[in-house]
Amino acid sequence: GPGRELQLAAFAQVVLENHTITGIRHILILCPPIKTEIWSDGIRQEFRYVDSEQRQLVHDLWEGEDINQHVDSLKTWARYGGVGIIDYDVFQRLDSYYTEDEEPMNIIKTALFNPGPNIVFFDYESIDKKRIPKMYPGLVKITTTRRLVLPELFSYNPLQHINRVMFRDWLMVIGKGSYAQHYPTFQQFSDLVDYHVQKDVYWIKNEGFAVEQSNGRNSYLKSELPTIWRKNIAQPIKNYIQIPEIKRKHAQANRKRLSELPPTYVLYILVVSPKVGQLSVDNLTDPNFKMHIYIGQWDAGSHDGFITCAHHHFVCPNLPVYILTPDPSNECNQVLAVQCYNQFSAHNVEGYLMEYAEEWNEQHPDGARFIITKPEINHLDENGTLRKQARQLAKEGVWIFTELKNDSLPNPPPLGKFADLCRIPFTVNHSSIKKRVIPRVGQVNNWKDGQICFLNQDLLTSWNTSQEPIASNNQLPDNVFNPARSNKIPPIYVLYILVVSPKIGQLSVDKLTDPNFKMNIYIGQWDAGHRGGFITCAHYHFEKPNLPVYIMTSDPSNECNQVVAVQCYNQFSAHNAEAFLMEYAEEWNEQHPDGARFIITKPEIKNLDENGTLRKQARQLAKEGVWIFTELKIDSLPNPPPLGKFAELCQIPFTVDQACIKKRVIPRVGQDNNWKE
Repeated sequence: GPGRELQLAAFAQVVLENHTITGIRHILILCPPIKTEIWSDGIRQEFRYVDSEQRQLVHDLWEGEDINQHVDSLKTWARYGGVGIIDYDVFQRLDSYYTEDEEPMNIIKTALFNPGPNIVFFDYESIDKKRIPKMYPGLVKITTTRRLVLPELFSYNPLQHINRVMFRDWLMVIGKGSYAQHYPTFQQFSDLVDYHVQKDVYWIKNEGFAVEQSNGRNSYLKSELPTIWRKNIAQPIKNYIQIPEIKRKHAQANRKRLSELPPTYVLYILVVSPKVGQLSVDNLTDPNFKMHIYIGQWDAGSHDGFITCAHHHFVCPNLPVYILTPDPSNECNQVLAVQCYNQFSAHNVEGYLMEYAEEWNEQHPDGARFIITKPEINHLDENGTLRKQARQLAKEGVWIFTELKNDSLPNPPPLGKFADLCRIPFTVNHSSIKKRVIPRVGQVNNWKDGQICFLNQDLLTSWNTSQEPIASNNQLPDNVFNPARSNKIPPIYVLYILVVSPKIGQLSVDKLTDPNFKMNIYIGQWDAGHRGGFITCAHYHFEKPNLPVYIMTSDPSNECNQVVAVQCYNQFSAHNAEAFLMEYAEEWNEQHPDGARFIITKPEIKNLDENGTLRKQARQLAKEGVWIFTELKIDSLPNPPPLGKFAELCQIPFTVDQACIKKRVIPRVGQDNNWKE
């Protein structure tokens, strides 16, 4: 009956937790396309069991843009086990798929058919069973003996569902008898299930009750009523898919669930390869792929990073994780790859890097080199203990590429010496993924100074390079970003730069950052908490700088052909910059009636400056030199740039400096992501 998602989640939780006893590691749910999201959300919300090795246990096999992604999802599910959810249409496409490449064909065959999953659940809700053999012929190939066809669901009300099942069962067995004998009971059941007969009911011998259709044929109620009930119950499902408000509520619940997960930190492996172009997880895990690797550290807490521990990087290993370019400024054509370790491992490895990096570079001047741009590791090792341990470990064998056992102690691999690091093939071992809650140290997701780089918007609140080591997930200090608190943080605001340009059409980050591109820029404020804005802090805007960030049109209602670009500052800077706008915008517009103009539609900045202090500070800063486009140092004090006067703002080329990213949690003020009313 109703609540089957909860029931199946509880069943799967127990079975998978005891898979050594039950022998069941793969559970497959086949359902209609309109039910995939409901099954996925329902099971994930109730699935409390976490595997000891932190394997992924719920697999949305139906997700993907092409057949290759579906095959990759099957491969991951077959490897790690868990609950796989797939709709009948995708299942049939996989069954009908053919390629001369034997690997995907073997994956489909072994995962779905022979030997297939350990148990299969069939959900035929809202599907006409008579059409199933013709529409989905591949179902007959499933050899799994443990198969359960979920009973038809006639109502989300448990009592109503039971009453309708009783009515259906009674209609199925009353072929014998007469109209007079069964009609009183028929009326009782009709009242019980709230079925009001619209047409005359006839009695057909050996078939039971029926009504006459418009074409003159009989329609037997034992089949017509279940069909009506199935259609009625399918409507809420369609509403779930089609109504934005319902989907939004489910998305919020899912985000809240994800926000409760602690941040995960990983080690990165720097790759030097002769390949130019897309580099995928498949390349990284291929021992025959020509590349050198060496180690560092990177924050995987951002799901928008170049490569993270997010499951889709392993579900779809042919997707690019970075673009290798022949650009000489991109030293060694660098790329990030990920391997996860526990806190103990990370501290020692970072100390080890600091101890041996320069020595290695001196000994191998023509080979792969360590590039360490921000050695903040020092604050983790005040007494030098980590370095001593790291040096000792290096002598015994470096163990950072090996799987960590349950005791979380290092297990040196055979080829663990430092001199061998650049020859060890990188492999992604899912069982090596461990929790790590250490402060941000060493490199970030782009370690090359001077390159354009932006973190995920969640990480805008986490930029901090001077934290102390953290003992556990539950002891994160307030000034270290914790996704569990992310839903309590107000939207992040940034300064926007309004662009007035003669260009019509696509405008890209390349254009915004080109000092020779003809445009004027001036400043305002924009809400970056909304991911659907014209341009956000998402990494792909800078990963592929030729993608459009806004379409400039000749529409006269689009005044000045405006476009938003982003620069981030701390709260002190932002308040003064906003107050500065309020103080000088009208004056500027009056002085430049034929030039670029400030457009401020919502001057709610006043509520931040009740006593006028900010305006006084802003006016004083303006006299000394406006500094909102410059890098803020660690002390967060303004450092006026050479071209910092207000009259020169429109000539300053827009640049993104990672050091300017600071935490900002201010109330909603100024413009929203579209400031034109």
